[in-house]
Formats: sequence, C-alpha cells, structure tokens
Amino acid sequence: MKKESLLVLDKTIEYSIKESKLAQRMRVAVYADGDVVATKPLKTSPDILRKFIESKKHWIAKKLEQRKIQIVPELKENSRMHFLKNKIEARELVKAKLDKWSKKLELEYTGFKVKQLKSRWGSCSSKKELSINYKILFLPGIMQDYIIVHELCHLKEMNHSKKFWALVENSLPNYLTIKEKIKKI
Repeated sequence: MKKESLLVLDKTIEYSIKESKLAQRMRVAVYADGDVVATKPLKTSPDILRKFIESKKHWIAKKLEQRKIQIVPELKENSRMHFLKNKIEARELVKAKLDKWSKKLELEYTGFKVKQLKSRWGSCSSKKELSINYKILFLPGIMQDYIIVHELCHLKEMNHSKKFWALVENSLPNYLTIKEKIKKI
C-alpha cells in the first residue's frame, strides 16, 4: 500500500492508500491501532482522492483523538508475535464465554476460531462457525459478553435486522451503551 500524509492543524497524519477492484466509492477507515486507510476504486485519480481525504481530515483527527484516550496498549499492538503470545489465553476465555452464553441462549455453533482481525471483533458464517478477535482478551467483561452474544445471535438471524437486535437486547438490555463504547475502541 502506498503511504501519504495529511496536515491537520499542527499535526501530520500518515495514511495508506488501498486500491480495490471491488470498491465502488472512496472510503476512509481509522483502525484501533491508529492506522488510517483510504480505499479507492481503481480508476479514481490521485487528485480526487486527495480532495476526498482533505474533506475528511477533521473526522480523521477526531477518531484518532478518541482512540488515544480509550485504547489500552494491548489493543494497539498488531504484531503476529503478540497474537501468538495471547492466542491460547484468548481461546480459553472465548470458549468459557461461548459455553456460558450458548447454553443461556439455547443456540448451538459448530466451532470457533480465535483470529488476528484488524477491523472487526467477530463474525459468524452460514455454517455456524464463529471467528472472534483475540483482542477480546483485553476488553472489560461486559464488552466481551456483548461480542459473544452478538455473534451467537447471528446463528438465529444472519443480519442486523430488528429481530436480531431484539435477540441481543433480550440478553443484554443495556447493549446500546456497550455497543457505543466498543465503537470508540
């Protein structure tokens, strides 16, 4: 990926440019580790992308500032070594949480993996296999529960419909508060 920089007030922000055959529009993401990535369709000119990034500079700065306040060092770490060092403990935690919540919700999954994911906390496949980010290990317990409940509810509803959120709310009545806190990480 190509690297560029952007001046916001008195700070220089580095960002990477990712070209995608599948992208239909430009977008910017600010990840938990502080990486800023601009994704663009193949035919988008550098000038148009630069103008787009420039229009998003205050949003980017705000997101980076939020992450500075809220992120524990372990959540910023993104090395393979860090993943391998924490994978077993994360797996044990996820297994215990899945056992607890799958019994409570009466939902069965076929298997799970603990992975090094950059932009999400978990996923659920149509084969009822769950993938959970190993960094769940570094979150407070209520946030861990939210992630597990969220993915388990996808076993019943493979979308984010009203029915899905009703399932989540049934288990975690304060899920909206937890969801907002997780978004800030």
